[in-house]
Amino acid sequence: MTSESAQMRRSILLVHASFVLTGVVVTMLGPLIPILSARWSISDADAGGMFTSQFAGSMLGVGLSSLLLPRRGFRIVLALGLFWMSLGVAALALSRWPSALAAVFFYGVGFGITIPTGNLLISKMYPEGDASALNLLNMSWGIGAILGPIAIAALVQLHRVEALYWILALLLVVCGAGVAGSDFNVNPASPPKNPTTPRKNWDWKLGIIFSALFFLYVGSENAFSGWVATYARRVSGAGSFWALTPAFFWSALVGGRGLAPLALRKYSDRRVANAGLILACTGTAGLLASRTLWSSTLSALIAGLGFAPVYPIVISLLSRRYGDRAQRVAGFMFALAGMGGAVMPLIVGLVADRYHSLRLGLAVPLACLVVMIVLQAFEAKSADSGSINSRAMRA
Repeated sequence: MTSESAQMRRSILLVHASFVLTGVVVTMLGPLIPILSARWSISDADAGGMFTSQFAGSMLGVGLSSLLLPRRGFRIVLALGLFWMSLGVAALALSRWPSALAAVFFYGVGFGITIPTGNLLISKMYPEGDASALNLLNMSWGIGAILGPIAIAALVQLHRVEALYWILALLLVVCGAGVAGSDFNVNPASPPKNPTTPRKNWDWKLGIIFSALFFLYVGSENAFSGWVATYARRVSGAGSFWALTPAFFWSALVGGRGLAPLALRKYSDRRVANAGLILACTGTAGLLASRTLWSSTLSALIAGLGFAPVYPIVISLLSRRYGDRAQRVAGFMFALAGMGGAVMPLIVGLVADRYHSLRLGLAVPLACLVVMIVLQAFEAKSADSGSINSRAMRA
């Protein structure tokens, strides 16, 4: 093995390690909410505000990454995101309410920088096979999302939850130092100054449909995964197994995304997406009806499997429907997705606090999933209409 290929392997392993840690950071708030709520005596509305703070920070981080990458390169920006997360996680360990909102916002900025930077870096490293490489990278993120709740459940049992913050902060610093000392040997591409893509009329109806799909999907996923541990904790009443419910959700989601290509070989992407949405509705409705920890866990598994294929298919449909314009439209859509992740968990908390029922609060993502099924039908009808018009023009 040449020294160059060995260096590339080390660099790739560092990026994957950074995504495992990022998966832990992004998803740890869900299983921590019951603990933090009890410690600080905060309401569900206040707890929902922590999700909003986290994802508002991530939106700022995404913007910073796009500004910093052309100027500083992958190595510095990725290391910066990891160090930023470590400071936010450490600050959460030392925070009380409401200063914890600032700590959560701070590490949100960190993963907002890290996630797009890592994806773009791997895409540059594998120009010929970036889809498979990116899928593996995001599987690493999923591994972190699964490991986080498992670690929290174990530490709850030992009454040492505070250790999570310090261990995670230390690992982020070590990984960031490794990234800072690496040579990725790739540079971000500058956007073309004179794009040649011809302008086309904007289809407002289609734009509204996709805007709503991006907003509602990420909002619903974050609302469910963020609040499922709290719901399971209130159903179970004791023990620490409730902290594992997000791990079951993320395990099903990661596994479902691995199985989705098999389903797509036999069925159309819209049929698979609709089946996923119906399954996610079933899991969410099952959670609302559950009265035991085991039924809540089963509902989390069903919902995770249902959510799994939807987002990649929506992104694929966006690319197909907009063609050459998709790259310009995508930034706006991903920003709306981030807004959904910031707003929807807060709405769940506000509804739960107002009516003293988390079950009623979690009816919000269920309603959003139903709306998405309707929107998918409108999108498919629009595509069929466009296909008919195109054939008529050729005739």
